[in-house]
Order: sequence, then C-alpha cells, then structure tokens
Amino acid sequence: MEHVVEDGDVVDLARASLELHYKPGRNPANNKPTAKLLYLILNRLQPTGPYWWSTPGLEESPKGAVVWEWRGDCLLWVRPGVDYPPPDPD
Repeated sequence: MEHVVEDGDVVDLARASLELHYKPGRNPANNKPTAKLLYLILNRLQPTGPYWWSTPGLEESPKGAVVWEWRGDCLLWVRPGVDYPPPDPD
C-alpha cells in the first residue's frame, strides 16, 4: 500500500500503521486482526524532467511535462524475523 503525505505527517502515519498492522495489529472498529505489516519504506516525491517522452513531438524541449518520481528509499522499520529486501523471485 502506498500513501502520499506531507512531511509533517510522516511520523504520525508510521506510528498509526505500526499500531494497526503490528502492535496490537487489530482494527479498532471491529476488533478483527489486520493484515501484517512487513516493513515501512519512505520515499520522497521529487520533480524531474521535462523529458523527451513527456513533450509533444517527442523531442527534447523545455515545454515538456514535469514528472514527479519516487526518489531516495529510506527503510524505516522491518518486522522482526522478516528478510529485507525480499528475496528475488528469479
């Protein structure tokens, strides 16, 4: 699951996610167990471009679209006993 939040809300979202999906790991609305969280990763959205593939005419131009990309993975938390990064399926 991915969420886009303001910088000032990252800690609150991380804490809430850990409470909901790790400890205690129950939905407070119905007291049922929730899906288990394996790890939390933080990325920042950063503007990049414009690129030729974002420009009408498909050529380098300052008129192309600015593209927002995920940059700078930062591992915040890993569930004890879980391997990170996950094994390569190949």
